[in-house]
Amino acid sequence: MKKIIMLAAITLLIFSAGDAWAARRYITERPLPTTASTDVREINVDAALDGDFSVTLDAPVMPGYSWNLYNSLPPGISPVSTSSAQRPAVSPDVTPTAAETRRYHASATGRNRIIFQYARPGDEAPLIYVICSLNVRLPNQ
Repeated sequence: MKKIIMLAAITLLIFSAGDAWAARRYITERPLPTTASTDVREINVDAALDGDFSVTLDAPVMPGYSWNLYNSLPPGISPVSTSSAQRPAVSPDVTPTAAETRRYHASATGRNRIIFQYARPGDEAPLIYVICSLNVRLPNQ
Protein backbone atom coordinates (compact mmCIF):
# COMPACT_ATOMS: atom_id res chain seq x y z
CA MET A 1 0.00 0.00 0.00
CA LYS A 2 2.85 2.36 0.89
CA LYS A 3 4.49 1.72 -2.50
CA ILE A 4 1.27 2.53 -4.35
CA ILE A 5 0.90 5.84 -2.50
CA MET A 6 4.55 6.74 -3.22
CA LEU A 7 4.14 5.84 -6.89
CA ALA A 8 0.98 7.96 -7.13
CA ALA A 9 2.73 10.93 -5.47
CA ILE A 10 5.74 10.69 -7.81
CA THR A 11 3.46 10.43 -10.86
CA LEU A 12 1.46 13.47 -9.75
CA LEU A 13 4.66 15.46 -9.18
CA ILE A 14 6.06 14.58 -12.62
CA PHE A 15 2.85 15.48 -14.47
CA SER A 16 2.36 18.79 -12.63
CA ALA A 17 5.97 19.83 -13.30
CA GLY A 18 5.57 18.91 -16.98
CA ASP A 19 2.36 20.96 -17.28
CA ALA A 20 4.02 24.00 -15.71
CA TRP A 21 6.95 23.71 -18.12
CA ALA A 22 4.59 23.37 -21.10
CA ALA A 23 2.60 26.45 -20.05
CA ARG A 24 5.78 28.48 -19.58
CA ARG A 25 7.07 27.32 -23.00
CA TYR A 26 3.79 28.31 -24.69
CA ILE A 27 3.94 31.80 -23.21
CA THR A 28 7.51 32.43 -24.36
CA GLU A 29 7.45 30.59 -27.69
CA ARG A 30 4.04 31.43 -29.14
CA PRO A 31 4.39 30.75 -32.86
CA LEU A 32 3.86 33.55 -35.36
CA PRO A 33 1.36 32.92 -38.16
CA THR A 34 3.40 32.18 -41.28
CA THR A 35 3.11 30.77 -44.78
CA ALA A 36 5.78 29.05 -46.87
CA SER A 37 6.87 32.43 -48.26
CA THR A 38 7.05 34.35 -44.94
CA ASP A 39 10.50 35.79 -44.24
CA VAL A 40 11.43 36.04 -40.53
CA ARG A 41 14.33 38.35 -39.70
CA GLU A 42 15.92 39.01 -36.31
CA ILE A 43 17.81 42.10 -35.18
CA ASN A 44 19.39 43.15 -31.88
CA VAL A 45 19.21 46.73 -30.65
CA ASP A 46 20.99 48.20 -27.62
CA ALA A 47 19.72 51.51 -26.27
CA ALA A 48 20.54 53.73 -23.33
CA LEU A 49 17.93 54.76 -20.77
CA ASP A 50 16.34 58.13 -21.68
CA GLY A 51 17.84 57.90 -25.15
CA ASP A 52 16.48 57.40 -28.64
CA PHE A 53 17.10 54.39 -30.85
CA SER A 54 16.06 53.51 -34.37
CA VAL A 55 14.96 50.40 -36.23
CA THR A 56 15.27 50.22 -40.03
CA LEU A 57 12.82 47.95 -41.81
CA ASP A 58 13.66 46.97 -45.42
CA ALA A 59 11.12 45.47 -47.81
CA PRO A 60 10.23 45.29 -51.49
CA VAL A 61 7.82 48.01 -52.61
CA MET A 62 4.48 46.23 -53.09
CA PRO A 63 1.01 47.79 -53.46
CA GLY A 64 -1.12 47.53 -50.32
CA TYR A 65 1.71 46.35 -48.04
CA SER A 66 2.86 48.37 -45.03
CA TRP A 67 4.89 47.94 -41.85
CA ASN A 68 2.87 47.59 -38.63
CA LEU A 69 3.48 46.40 -35.10
CA TYR A 70 2.52 42.75 -34.54
CA ASN A 71 2.57 43.22 -30.79
CA SER A 72 2.20 46.40 -28.74
CA LEU A 73 5.16 48.52 -27.69
CA PRO A 74 6.61 47.51 -24.32
CA PRO A 75 6.10 49.83 -21.33
CA GLY A 76 8.67 52.63 -21.37
CA ILE A 77 9.08 52.65 -25.17
CA SER A 78 7.37 55.46 -27.08
CA PRO A 79 7.40 56.39 -30.78
CA VAL A 80 9.31 59.52 -31.85
CA SER A 81 9.22 59.57 -35.67
CA THR A 82 8.91 57.51 -38.84
CA SER A 83 10.63 58.18 -42.15
CA SER A 84 10.95 56.21 -45.36
CA ALA A 85 13.15 56.20 -48.44
CA GLN A 86 12.68 54.25 -51.65
CA ARG A 87 15.68 52.78 -53.42
CA PRO A 88 15.53 52.48 -57.21
CA ALA A 89 15.60 49.04 -58.78
CA VAL A 90 19.00 47.95 -60.04
CA SER A 91 17.41 46.58 -63.22
CA PRO A 92 13.91 46.54 -64.79
CA ASP A 93 13.18 42.97 -63.66
CA VAL A 94 14.05 43.63 -59.99
CA THR A 95 11.47 45.00 -57.54
CA PRO A 96 12.54 48.30 -55.95
CA THR A 97 12.98 48.30 -52.18
CA ALA A 98 12.11 50.78 -49.48
CA ALA A 99 13.56 51.36 -46.04
CA GLU A 100 11.33 52.61 -43.25
CA THR A 101 13.19 53.98 -40.23
CA ARG A 102 11.29 54.21 -36.95
CA ARG A 103 12.72 56.13 -34.01
CA TYR A 104 11.70 55.39 -30.44
CA HIS A 105 12.49 56.80 -27.00
CA ALA A 106 13.44 54.44 -24.15
CA SER A 107 12.34 55.56 -20.68
CA ALA A 108 12.61 52.20 -18.86
CA THR A 109 15.40 49.63 -18.63
CA GLY A 110 15.01 45.97 -19.48
CA ARG A 111 14.95 43.41 -22.26
CA ASN A 112 11.97 43.41 -24.60
CA ARG A 113 10.90 42.08 -27.95
CA ILE A 114 9.16 44.22 -30.55
CA ILE A 115 7.74 42.40 -33.57
CA PHE A 116 7.04 44.23 -36.83
CA GLN A 117 5.11 42.76 -39.75
CA TYR A 118 5.01 43.75 -43.41
CA ALA A 119 1.55 42.77 -44.60
CA ARG A 120 -1.64 43.75 -46.38
CA PRO A 121 -4.86 44.12 -44.38
CA GLY A 122 -6.70 40.81 -44.23
CA ASP A 123 -3.73 38.56 -45.05
CA GLU A 124 -3.54 35.40 -42.93
CA ALA A 125 0.22 35.87 -42.50
CA PRO A 126 2.57 38.73 -43.36
CA LEU A 127 5.21 38.67 -46.06
CA ILE A 128 7.97 39.65 -43.58
CA TYR A 129 8.43 39.65 -39.80
CA VAL A 130 11.22 41.58 -38.11
CA ILE A 131 11.78 40.47 -34.52
CA CYS A 132 13.67 43.18 -32.67
CA SER A 133 15.35 42.10 -29.42
CA LEU A 134 15.75 45.32 -27.48
CA ASN A 135 18.06 45.81 -24.51
CA VAL A 136 17.63 49.15 -22.71
CA ARG A 137 20.46 49.70 -20.22
CA LEU A 138 21.60 52.42 -17.87
CA PRO A 139 23.67 55.09 -19.68
CA ASN A 140 26.96 54.14 -17.98
CA GLN A 141 26.74 50.40 -18.77
